Amino acid sequence: MANQPLSPPPHAAQIARTAQSDETMVQARYQAEMLNNPKPPYPLAARLRGQQGRLLLAVQVYADGSCGDIRTEQSSGYALLDAAARETVRHWHFLPARRGSVAVDAWVEIPITFRLEG
Repeated sequence: MANQPLSPPPHAAQIARTAQSDETMVQARYQAEMLNNPKPPYPLAARLRGQQGRLLLAVQVYADGSCGDIRTEQSSGYALLDAAARETVRHWHFLPARRGSVAVDAWVEIPITFRLEG
Protein backbone atom coordinates (compact mmCIF):
# COMPACT_ATOMS: atom_id res chain seq x y z
CA MET A 1 0.00 0.00 0.00
CA ALA A 2 1.56 3.30 -1.09
CA ASN A 3 1.42 6.20 1.34
CA GLN A 4 -0.63 8.97 -0.22
CA PRO A 5 -0.23 12.64 0.71
CA LEU A 6 -2.98 13.94 2.95
CA SER A 7 -4.70 17.27 2.89
CA PRO A 8 -3.36 20.02 5.17
CA PRO A 9 -3.63 19.43 8.91
CA PRO A 10 -7.11 19.97 10.32
CA HIS A 11 -8.01 22.88 12.52
CA ALA A 12 -9.66 22.38 15.92
CA ALA A 13 -13.18 22.66 14.46
CA GLN A 14 -12.46 19.90 11.96
CA ILE A 15 -11.01 17.67 14.68
CA ALA A 16 -14.12 18.21 16.80
CA ARG A 17 -16.39 17.25 13.88
CA THR A 18 -14.34 14.10 13.26
CA ALA A 19 -14.58 13.16 16.94
CA GLN A 20 -18.38 13.30 16.72
CA SER A 21 -18.53 10.50 14.16
CA ASP A 22 -19.91 7.06 15.07
CA GLU A 23 -16.50 5.68 16.02
CA THR A 24 -14.31 7.45 18.52
CA MET A 25 -11.23 9.08 16.99
CA VAL A 26 -8.04 8.88 19.05
CA GLN A 27 -5.36 11.33 17.94
CA ALA A 28 -1.83 10.27 16.98
CA ARG A 29 0.80 10.55 19.72
CA TYR A 30 4.53 11.13 19.69
CA GLN A 31 5.36 11.54 23.38
CA ALA A 32 4.78 7.99 24.64
CA GLU A 33 7.84 6.89 26.63
CA MET A 34 8.11 3.57 24.80
CA LEU A 35 8.74 5.35 21.49
CA ASN A 36 12.18 6.70 22.52
CA ASN A 37 11.92 9.74 20.24
CA PRO A 38 15.04 11.85 20.82
CA LYS A 39 15.00 15.60 21.29
CA PRO A 40 16.40 17.53 18.33
CA PRO A 41 20.08 18.37 18.80
CA TYR A 42 20.86 22.04 19.38
CA PRO A 43 22.95 23.10 16.36
CA LEU A 44 26.35 24.38 17.51
CA ALA A 45 26.22 27.37 15.14
CA ALA A 46 22.83 28.36 16.59
CA ARG A 47 24.22 28.05 20.14
CA LEU A 48 27.21 30.21 19.33
CA ARG A 49 24.91 32.87 17.85
CA GLY A 50 22.59 32.78 20.87
CA GLN A 51 19.63 31.65 18.77
CA GLN A 52 16.65 30.20 20.61
CA GLY A 53 12.96 29.91 19.96
CA ARG A 54 9.84 27.79 19.71
CA LEU A 55 8.46 26.24 16.55
CA LEU A 56 5.36 24.27 15.73
CA LEU A 57 5.46 21.39 13.27
CA ALA A 58 2.44 19.71 11.67
CA VAL A 59 3.37 16.08 11.02
CA GLN A 60 1.51 13.56 8.91
CA VAL A 61 1.45 10.25 10.78
CA TYR A 62 0.69 7.17 8.73
CA ALA A 63 -1.39 4.29 10.08
CA ASP A 64 1.80 2.26 10.55
CA GLY A 65 3.24 4.94 12.89
CA SER A 66 5.78 6.29 10.42
CA CYS A 67 6.27 9.94 9.55
CA GLY A 68 4.98 11.41 6.32
CA ASP A 69 4.94 15.07 5.35
CA ILE A 70 6.27 17.68 7.79
CA ARG A 71 5.15 21.30 7.64
CA THR A 72 6.44 24.20 9.68
CA GLU A 73 3.29 25.86 11.00
CA GLN A 74 5.21 28.40 13.09
CA SER A 75 8.93 29.05 12.69
CA SER A 76 11.34 29.60 15.55
CA GLY A 77 12.68 32.48 13.50
CA TYR A 78 15.92 30.63 12.78
CA ALA A 79 16.44 28.30 9.81
CA LEU A 80 19.05 26.22 11.67
CA LEU A 81 16.67 25.44 14.53
CA ASP A 82 13.74 24.71 12.23
CA ALA A 83 15.85 22.37 10.07
CA ALA A 84 17.24 20.49 13.10
CA ALA A 85 13.73 19.93 14.42
CA ARG A 86 12.32 18.75 11.06
CA GLU A 87 15.24 16.38 10.46
CA THR A 88 14.92 14.79 13.90
CA VAL A 89 11.13 14.43 13.78
CA ARG A 90 11.39 12.85 10.31
CA HIS A 91 12.92 9.77 12.04
CA TRP A 92 10.49 9.59 14.96
CA HIS A 93 7.98 6.79 15.45
CA PHE A 94 4.40 7.51 16.48
CA LEU A 95 1.39 5.83 17.97
CA PRO A 96 -0.99 6.26 15.05
CA ALA A 97 -4.42 7.80 15.30
CA ARG A 98 -7.25 5.33 15.61
CA ARG A 99 -10.83 5.44 14.46
CA GLY A 100 -12.46 2.83 16.62
CA SER A 101 -10.03 -0.08 16.55
CA VAL A 102 -8.50 0.78 13.16
CA ALA A 103 -5.24 2.72 12.81
CA VAL A 104 -5.63 5.63 10.37
CA ASP A 105 -3.48 8.32 8.78
CA ALA A 106 -3.74 11.66 10.60
CA TRP A 107 -1.90 14.88 11.43
CA VAL A 108 -0.38 15.81 14.80
CA GLU A 109 1.05 19.15 15.91
CA ILE A 110 4.41 19.04 17.67
CA PRO A 111 5.78 22.05 19.56
CA ILE A 112 9.56 22.16 19.92
CA THR A 113 11.47 24.67 22.02
CA PHE A 114 15.16 25.45 21.75
CA ARG A 115 16.28 27.30 24.88
CA LEU A 116 19.81 28.16 25.93
CA GLU A 117 20.43 27.39 29.59
CA GLY A 118 22.70 29.44 31.83
